[in-house]
Amino acid sequence: MRSSYFEPGEKSCLADRLKILLAIISVLFFILVLNLGFIQIIRGAYYRKVSRENSLRLVRDEAHRGRILDRHKNSIVENKALLNLFFIPHDLVESNEIIDFLSSIISFPSDELRKQFKKRGGSPFEGVLIKKSLSVEETVKISEQNFRFPGIYIKEGICRSYPEKRLASHVVGYVDHSGLELEYNQYLKGINGVKEIEVDAKGNLHRILRERKSKPGVDIILNIDISLQKKAEELLRNKSGVIICLDPRNGEVLTMASSPDYAPSIFAEKKSKEIKALIKNRGSPLLNRAVQGRYPPGSVFKVITAGAFLEEKFGNQNTTFTCSGTMEMGRTFSCWKKDGHGRINLLEAMAYSCDVYFYNLGLKTGIDCLSRYALGCGLGKKTGIELPYEKKGFVPTRSWKKNFFRIFSQKRWYPGETMVTAIGQGYLTVTPLEVASLYAAIANGGRIYKPHLIRAMEREGREISISEADLRGRLPFKQKTLNIIKKSLYEVVQGHGEKDGTGAEAKMDRVKAAGKTGTAQVVGIKRFEDKEIPLRFRDHAWFCGFAPYEAPRIVTVVLIEHGGSGANVAAPLFKELMEFYFDKIKKL
Repeated sequence: MRSSYFEPGEKSCLADRLKILLAIISVLFFILVLNLGFIQIIRGAYYRKVSRENSLRLVRDEAHRGRILDRHKNSIVENKALLNLFFIPHDLVESNEIIDFLSSIISFPSDELRKQFKKRGGSPFEGVLIKKSLSVEETVKISEQNFRFPGIYIKEGICRSYPEKRLASHVVGYVDHSGLELEYNQYLKGINGVKEIEVDAKGNLHRILRERKSKPGVDIILNIDISLQKKAEELLRNKSGVIICLDPRNGEVLTMASSPDYAPSIFAEKKSKEIKALIKNRGSPLLNRAVQGRYPPGSVFKVITAGAFLEEKFGNQNTTFTCSGTMEMGRTFSCWKKDGHGRINLLEAMAYSCDVYFYNLGLKTGIDCLSRYALGCGLGKKTGIELPYEKKGFVPTRSWKKNFFRIFSQKRWYPGETMVTAIGQGYLTVTPLEVASLYAAIANGGRIYKPHLIRAMEREGREISISEADLRGRLPFKQKTLNIIKKSLYEVVQGHGEKDGTGAEAKMDRVKAAGKTGTAQVVGIKRFEDKEIPLRFRDHAWFCGFAPYEAPRIVTVVLIEHGGSGANVAAPLFKELMEFYFDKIKKL
């Protein structure tokens, strides 16, 4: 008989080992079953959620921002399509390869890209912007290699576009920072939409799970006339200054040009070098001089001095004073005409802009009276126009000076200070829009309207709001006083008898206009000729006028910073703009 391979003792040992192994296997199998049960039953909902989220993506649907249009619905600001580069944090596998690849194409430094990749949105499945407005070349190169880099994708977006380039840049402004883009952002921006989509392992769209469509912003229609705005900006080219046109019948802003201007597109396209250069520019191109510039008004203020004098019955239009070219009051105060104007009345004094005559009116009325009427005419107050950061001019008073200055001798108000205030100098400052509002009220018979840029609002072609004239008050002058002031402004342009007024350069053949020149001193160095004075110290040139005289439709203010004579510099610009307006826009 053949003997066994194992001895009886060995068989018993092997059987014991098999039993232990089977026991271990049984325990492990039992643990595995328990774990599977835990995953399937207890943690099943959690893992199903994680699995589902791994295939979900949130895609933002950017709302189309509302357009900004002129009164004839010509586009000033609209939107254009562009392609943007995004990454999804959950899917992105950051590596030197992807950083080097993108850096070489979109011209981003590697360190900047690494910072970008550390950014996170509200969800790891939501796209984060890397670069806005890819070029065609960049788009093609990235698309060709996109399969190599999961989590990187290109999506269509929108950006502000300016068909008229720089036109009305200070009015429209740029998104979230200035102009109407800031003031009416809540209406323009619309409501963004969102899609929750399911994708496959390669990131391809499988199905749309949930969608909320975007709602476009409101279109804003302005009172501005694009042709008149272009002409005004053309007249201001290579100058620093302002041109404002209002409709005196309702306060509509037909033109608001401020120079130097800027291209809003550099902000829309985030051109950092150009933005830095604008901010550092000493010419202050970002300043809207129409509502933020504050200047001495010079002789355009004389309408208030004359109005206060007449209204308080210190005299009448026939009251005369003699101008010899100078007047003594503690020191010598000069008239712009060195040899004087002789003995003249109020109408002549306005027509020839005689300073000595208005020095006398100032002394008659006094600073308290002058200040009261200036404030009553709207100076020293914001107009309320629909623009952010509007400034207000300053009207000095006796009480202000007493509280402002510390030295006792400076607290006193002197007669000489009243004299210079009466001709629009001294502490007095105005904004060009304040002056435009004042002259609009003179033109329309005394009604002070709030200047307004917005004509209406539309959403997807449907009108949702219409702006109406907003009457804010009246000038503190009776109709008789206003008639005398208007007549005096007529003679400034049309002449007094045989003599030309200072506004003769504003005179037109077809349309009768009225207005006032102003030459506002920046510093008191008139013993030199303008060409000998550094530009920053030269006088500001003003002209404020309206036409037609009998039934005014338009009021225009021209201010040229350091331009010199209002009669020689600002008045001709007024004439050219008004001829354009009546010939091309409002044919009589």
